[in-house]
Amino acid sequence: MPVQFGLRMNQRNQAVTQYLGYEFESMAVWNGRSIAIDENGIYEIFSGHTDNGEPIEAQLDLPQMNLGTLALKRIRAVLVGARIDGALEVAVEDDDRKTRHYYMTPFLKNNEQQLLRVTAGRNYHKGSYYTIGIRNVDGSDFMLDIIQAIPIVLSRKPVRW
Repeated sequence: MPVQFGLRMNQRNQAVTQYLGYEFESMAVWNGRSIAIDENGIYEIFSGHTDNGEPIEAQLDLPQMNLGTLALKRIRAVLVGARIDGALEVAVEDDDRKTRHYYMTPFLKNNEQQLLRVTAGRNYHKGSYYTIGIRNVDGSDFMLDIIQAIPIVLSRKPVRW
């Protein structure tokens, strides 16, 4: 059976979001509420904090980046500006596809905007290109404002291919 998915476009900035595993025939906004339709009925979607009682998983993976230089470097820290109501997992992947996972929890309550920092280990993540991912933990809700990696440049020489 082929995997079904839904597409949703933000009309203000024309950004498209893909929803995998949606078995709906139609999606619409009616009276300000998002609804979906299948052969069994009409459902309100995007309205709760769970998906049929299960936490909603969310993940964002940034494209591979060199942080402005081809020189070898290590990631010293990752800063995340966000509104979050629970923990987030930050994944840092280096050139060798080695990934380390770090966790951050909000220090402000009531889902207020805050700047969080995770410090990466000193002996990890040596490379030129990195991928950074953000994932919610236990369905925590988050809205990202900024993600910034703080590198330590190890050499002025670019990596030779």
